[in-house]
Amino acid sequence: MNINTSTKLSNTHAVVVGLGLTGMSAVRYLRARGASVSVVDTRAKPPAIDMLSNLHPEVAYTIGSDNLTIERADMLVVSPGLSRKHPSIVAAEADGAKVVGDVQLYGEEASWPNFLVTGSNGKTTATTLLGEIMRAAGKKVFVGGNIGTPVLDALLDGEPYSCAVLELSSFQLELIDAVPATAAVVLNVTPDHMDRYATFADYQEAKSRVYVDAERRVYWRDDPCLDGYLSPASADISFGLSPPVGSKDYGLRGKHNQFVCRGETNLLAVSELVIRGQHNVLNLMACWAMAEQAGVDDSVIVDVAKEFSGLPHRMQVVGEWAGVTWINDSKATNVGATTAALTGLTSPTILLAGGQGKGGDFELLNSVLSTSSVRLVILFGVDAESIAKHVSAVNTIVLAGMEEAVELAANEATIGETVMLSPACASLDMFSGYEDRGNQFIRAAKMNNPGEST
Repeated sequence: MNINTSTKLSNTHAVVVGLGLTGMSAVRYLRARGASVSVVDTRAKPPAIDMLSNLHPEVAYTIGSDNLTIERADMLVVSPGLSRKHPSIVAAEADGAKVVGDVQLYGEEASWPNFLVTGSNGKTTATTLLGEIMRAAGKKVFVGGNIGTPVLDALLDGEPYSCAVLELSSFQLELIDAVPATAAVVLNVTPDHMDRYATFADYQEAKSRVYVDAERRVYWRDDPCLDGYLSPASADISFGLSPPVGSKDYGLRGKHNQFVCRGETNLLAVSELVIRGQHNVLNLMACWAMAEQAGVDDSVIVDVAKEFSGLPHRMQVVGEWAGVTWINDSKATNVGATTAALTGLTSPTILLAGGQGKGGDFELLNSVLSTSSVRLVILFGVDAESIAKHVSAVNTIVLAGMEEAVELAANEATIGETVMLSPACASLDMFSGYEDRGNQFIRAAKMNNPGEST
């Protein structure tokens, strides 16, 4: 690959803090722009250390020290896993260093239209869907950010992109001043990462930064937390499950045969969608509003929406055995994601949940369970016992792990019921990530249900 280079940072010494996928991308970008670079990481074996040694042996690094010592620098490029409020970063900034993340560097250079997606839940699904819509419309689109490919890679690969769709986490948004965007959306905000943020207001403020330099702001008008991150203006576009408020807004119309609509115009029958759940209908509306700002024709969006089946580990139907539907929603790593999943279920359900609670509001989960179709909750993971103290609305059992939970669910479920893994927790207590957790659930489901899925 030919790397796009320049000398715009030739008089800059930058320290990259954190050497994972994002940190390595930042090193490559900074060196390609002429900066001198060093790296610091508290881990003894950062994920990208071998890549750094092979691609940029000239870059000095300090690793494996619990005390994050940062040398004097013009710029700190901080990986999103580390808070900008870390004492060493605060001290470096006070000493004159510019503190940024990779998204800010990207925003200062990218020349094509950007479409920014954030939210506590659904942002990966929405980013993927919007990317597919843009491709179907004939656009050469870069899809990246929190979804997988670091944003700076788009500036290095020399591709003539016509637009970019970026998934941004609150951690990434902490580290931006402003990123120009044709449109930006906050899908929803529910308490998450409260082990990182001192208050929910701090988390909301981070999410709100996606709107700072957006030409068009798209938002969920029914979000109970809306006041914490946006004061809507007349130019903004809203979406929700109620009929549209204005001619440019999105919503649902109809009782038994519902339609996604914009203003007074019916666009698509909900019954024609493959994806499940009201939260996915909301994701579609948000993407439709964003794609409209890119000039994409409604017919293109309709065609993509009818075929889009969602993502692995997000309301993924694993199979149906003996009349029982098994759903893998392992990507539900917080309470808000699980409550959203539960609102779309109507059949009696056995819920598998638990893991690292991250300070989540499990009283909220209990409240949703009280009016849901869930009849049994099976908890496992490091915080299972403490979560169980908050979950009293339905029968709850705590077990040792995934295998035991799936085995019990298989024995308990009857024809017409659903077994769903939707943990409401992070996964790193027992798994390498939510993908590993979901894959283990799928394997266990198949082991406990011999024969072909119907």
